[in-house]
Amino acid sequence: MEKPISDLPPTKNRYIQVLDLYLSNIIHNPIFTSVAVLISFCYLQCKQWDWLMISSHSFEFIFVEDYEFDILSNIINLIFIFRFVYYIKLNLIGEIALFLVQNFACYKYVLMKDGISFFKDTDMSMFLKSCIALQVIFPWLILLSCIVQRMPWNKTLVDCNTNYLPLFMSQSFMFVNTTFPLLDNSFKNYELLYKLACFSLKFYLVFQFVLYEFVLINYEHEDVVDYSVYYREVSCFNEKGRQGKSNFNLVKKYAMTVVCLFIIVIDLGFIGAVHKNVYNML
Repeated sequence: MEKPISDLPPTKNRYIQVLDLYLSNIIHNPIFTSVAVLISFCYLQCKQWDWLMISSHSFEFIFVEDYEFDILSNIINLIFIFRFVYYIKLNLIGEIALFLVQNFACYKYVLMKDGISFFKDTDMSMFLKSCIALQVIFPWLILLSCIVQRMPWNKTLVDCNTNYLPLFMSQSFMFVNTTFPLLDNSFKNYELLYKLACFSLKFYLVFQFVLYEFVLINYEHEDVVDYSVYYREVSCFNEKGRQGKSNFNLVKKYAMTVVCLFIIVIDLGFIGAVHKNVYNML
């Protein structure tokens, strides 16, 4: 919930200003980014679909696994959007389910690679392996600490799940499907635009997580609707300014949500088309 003005810090916080104003609302503006993702994605996939309609043999170059990982990438985006933009928290059963799902996904997609432990991956440095191991262990340390302190189970699991999520977001950068095998080199600039836009959207969500944690730790404020209250003058918060900020927040929420859901639907469509083509060839 949004905190009253009387609860706000007496001095401006420059760290929040950099994260919220410059990085989140200017460099990685979610509305512009969502539009860029949507336009470039539609253009590239429409061109690919044209080739598929011309030649059924083109389906051989479409790899279902790329689209499955792309769906997973957008599901991770949606989880961040719901948790750190909409501030939707699950009930106890939901948090338990999310914790179990994250542990399973961690084992399947992070700790194991083609059935081999990531510790045996010679392409990964020991430093990176140690960082990943700490990210995996940290939520369990939080769980153990909260149990010892007899904290409420719902809050405990919220903290555990929140600290698990950055691990998946960091991995999801590699899950984005930026390969369009049916298109020639003339589309490289559009492919680059799509990739940068997807990464920009993810960076925005990372910054929302950092802001959430920073404000929670330093001010004990949770689910803050407008982070600008921590670096702007109180006199700036008139009714017109609040309404404009509220409209901006509403648009960015819907823009990011719609784009992620749209990409998931299109990815499912391509997967279905590939399976249908294989079935027809049997």
